Amino acid sequence: MQTIFSLIVELVFVAAVVGVIQVLVLMFRNPHRPSWLRQSLTESVAVIGIVMGLTLSMASLVAGLVGVGGNVFVSLILTAAVPFAVALVNERLFRLRERLRRAETGKSPFAPLADQAHPVDPAQRA
Repeated sequence: MQTIFSLIVELVFVAAVVGVIQVLVLMFRNPHRPSWLRQSLTESVAVIGIVMGLTLSMASLVAGLVGVGGNVFVSLILTAAVPFAVALVNERLFRLRERLRRAETGKSPFAPLADQAHPVDPAQRA
């Protein structure tokens, strides 16, 4: 039971690290970011944090999968697949591609997104 709980915690840790990386990408692509985010020191600290977080989360996930009784090579393949799946789910759920396009056009990626699946004509609202 403890190994299953440990594996779940490690999967949540990987998901959190991937989510933080995606938020950092949006923050650094935001054209309206504060001046302290534009300094090279801040970017360097963010990159070091990303590398450390990914390394630690991947290592703990491999150790957890091997600890459950898995093969090392299967554990490495699963460890590569988990962040990819989490990033894909986050991209679909939070519409990150559309947010990055907004940042490229000079708008804030954190602003609410209009639901473009069902455009409503202003004359129909009345």
